[in-house]
Amino acid sequence: MSDMSDNAALYMLQAGDLINGTAGAAPVSTGDAPAPPELGAADPYAKGMEVALGDAAVVREEKPTVSSNRVVLSSALETYQQLVAQLEANRQAIGDKRRELAEVRQDIRDLSTEVKREPRLEDDTGSHDLHTSKVAVQHDDCGSIIAYAEQVRRSVYDNASQAEELLSPMAQSLALLRLRVRHIRLLEELLVAQESGLRLEIQQRNADACIWQLADILKV
Repeated sequence: MSDMSDNAALYMLQAGDLINGTAGAAPVSTGDAPAPPELGAADPYAKGMEVALGDAAVVREEKPTVSSNRVVLSSALETYQQLVAQLEANRQAIGDKRRELAEVRQDIRDLSTEVKREPRLEDDTGSHDLHTSKVAVQHDDCGSIIAYAEQVRRSVYDNASQAEELLSPMAQSLALLRLRVRHIRLLEELLVAQESGLRLEIQQRNADACIWQLADILKV
């Protein structure tokens, strides 16, 4: 029993590194997505593994019974369940952001058609679309508002009627600017959520493998 518990404790030390991506294993390929950032000491999943490691240390010192071995495995399972819950919440958040983005993009297309402007939207919702949207805000929307404001400034003394007429297209440009800024914010939030989801998926796969091997070591 002592040898089995020592093996379990040693495995938990290795498992903590594996789940949190600090072991020397080759990185998991995620295609075109950016590499997931390394987790710091404050990561909740790292804390969960620390709890399990603490239980494993007790196992080594006290020559435990089968019930204490189950405590070690239970701590690892609790950490895994937290990962599953966080991953599900992340998927829900990504879905919500995508739906909200689709609505805003359609609003941009409709208003752009009304004011006879190019929507300047990409087919995807990735980093390239984010760059395109920022350029459109800087050069198209802000530029047109500044131009209208300058015309109003020049016309207001000599031709107030013309100045007043300019306010309508200026207001439309301002409405389009609001939509584009909102679109940019949603895109940034979506990209952050996607990166977080990739990190959680890697941790979940690693945790799943660790739990099965740990259960085999503990024979519970």
